[in-house]
Amino acid sequence: QNINQPPTLAEFLAGPIDAVRELAPQTLIFAAGGTRRSAAMNGVSTTGNEYAQWAYNQMMACFDLFFKHGVKHIITHAVIPSQYQETTLDYREKLLKWVDWVLAGPAAMAGYQQRGWQVRLWGTENVPEVEHVAQRLRASSAPDGAPMMCFTITPDEEAPWNSLFSAVQRSGATTQAEAIRAQYGDNIPPATLYIGSGKPAIFPAIVPPLLMGKVQCYWMQRPGFILEEETIRTLLYDYAYTRNTWMKDKTGRAEQALVSQQVWQQAPLLGLGMRLGPFWYPLPIAPPPE
Repeated sequence: QNINQPPTLAEFLAGPIDAVRELAPQTLIFAAGGTRRSAAMNGVSTTGNEYAQWAYNQMMACFDLFFKHGVKHIITHAVIPSQYQETTLDYREKLLKWVDWVLAGPAAMAGYQQRGWQVRLWGTENVPEVEHVAQRLRASSAPDGAPMMCFTITPDEEAPWNSLFSAVQRSGATTQAEAIRAQYGDNIPPATLYIGSGKPAIFPAIVPPLLMGKVQCYWMQRPGFILEEETIRTLLYDYAYTRNTWMKDKTGRAEQALVSQQVWQQAPLLGLGMRLGPFWYPLPIAPPPE
């Protein structure tokens, strides 16, 4: 399918998976949010090990779908600063135990091997208590070229920059690719797709500075992970086709906005929200008139 003559969304949703794989990004950053809310809505206690295992299983099912649709690298956070600094009783200690037990326990390692995935844990230079987890994951990894899942652990806002500057200084890297290799030990293409949750925001703990390409961003409002193939295909359709609006020759392009001038002049400001209980929720946006 020529990208200048794209299929309709309906055709894309019903089409062969190989056509989807050709358009998928090499690197995706997936920042799930609201996993505790999702667990609560599914009758899972959010205070014990049951929650950690349930959320991990949801994540694995989600990432398995993205890999099957052509993504090569998925970057996701295991721990971000707001979690690491949370004062909920014993929460930090639980987080570090979950990083070990859930991400790299016997069941997890068997699952990675069965799926043929490479798995990494980045950022342990800043959290030495889980360095052994990073070593265990890398030692048991699949061969180069296999799908790669990369977890990040970030104790504070300065940690990503400290790691970056240290890697560049240590290696003498002079290009983005060299710096990526020095910091992560692998050749990771910069991310071009980001899927977040809740409030539209990005920060270094979830979007590693070295791995930021020309990123197309999406924010889910349903808590948890994506588990439907239709949703994944819809996202990839928008990423590959709907957002592909750049034109080399822009002659007369601006004037075409006059056809829908009122729509543009009354367009909403994306990012405004409202309180929904203790949570943020985007202000509803009405579709433009025909």
